[in-house]
Amino acid sequence: MPGALRDDRVDVGLVQDYDVVPRAVSQGIQSVPLLEEAVHLASCGRAPRTVADVRDEPWILAGPGTLCRAAAEHLCRAAGYEPVARHVVDDFGTVLALVASGQGVAIVPQLGALDVPSQVRLDPVGTTRRTRVAHRAGAGRRPEVRAFTDVARAVAAELGRP
Repeated sequence: MPGALRDDRVDVGLVQDYDVVPRAVSQGIQSVPLLEEAVHLASCGRAPRTVADVRDEPWILAGPGTLCRAAAEHLCRAAGYEPVARHVVDDFGTVLALVASGQGVAIVPQLGALDVPSQVRLDPVGTTRRTRVAHRAGAGRRPEVRAFTDVARAVAAELGRP
């Protein structure tokens, strides 16, 4: 997204990072915080689990080079191991369905876990995913950028309500 902003292909967009995989905003790009969400370990079973507890489990990981993949790998490395991918999936609904069917464990942010199958347990991993509205420097005063930002803030506020 930052490249598309810099290259003038889009006026405004959403950028994300995780506190364990921070992403610096590119030069010439401004961003404003939109929302923060907890990140969870998705697994089958009833007992609470940590990333360290599932070192011998197969993983359902996002595609190589993605931020979600980098966050999962970072969390596993911090627990002393490399995750072994059984499946590579970039859709959280599919990830949760695979977890529910016993195909592995995964890292899922709160907004990716809005419709959780009953077989899936979510345990917080102590990590946060952040979403920001980004635009080229100085474009924040443009009506279309302001309108997008206002709508995004309203949606984020609604999502943050129980």
